[in-house]
Amino acid sequence: MNEAQGEAGRDKLPVCRGHHPHLDAFSEGGCGARTRLMVVGASNLWFPVTQSIVVMPMSSAEQASERASRLRVVLGTQLAEFASQPNVIRALLVANRDPLADLDDVDLAEVIRLAVSPDRDARPAVTPAQWDPVDLLVPEWQHLTRPSAARTHDVSSGLTVTPRRRTWR
Repeated sequence: MNEAQGEAGRDKLPVCRGHHPHLDAFSEGGCGARTRLMVVGASNLWFPVTQSIVVMPMSSAEQASERASRLRVVLGTQLAEFASQPNVIRALLVANRDPLADLDDVDLAEVIRLAVSPDRDARPAVTPAQWDPVDLLVPEWQHLTRPSAARTHDVSSGLTVTPRRRTWR
């Protein structure tokens, strides 16, 4: 690379031969332009880790369970302390600016009941070292592979599922 830098290096580099690898094309005879050295540093090669999440529709039971889990997280030990006082819990939710504060009295009482009841499906807390991004994909896969109850699809969400016969074994 040292020999290809500067004025002396410019004369050692070939003229454009017409290869366009980024376009998967080739121009006969090239364009005659001089090529130049471009060093690509590590900062140009680094890409952050991204995570894609598709929000799937929840049944009313799943939504209630999700709300109960959220209430447990938001209130922590205060939940057990004020479980019999929904007005105090609502005030705590308002103080935390949590959307659960917008539930009506009947729905909030049900969420509190679910939150203080023993959770049969409770899983131990997962530390970041134990977390696997595939865990996010499991509910999506279960939703997408279950048979559709409707004959037509709700296209307002942009998501359509069409069952197909499996061709692999």
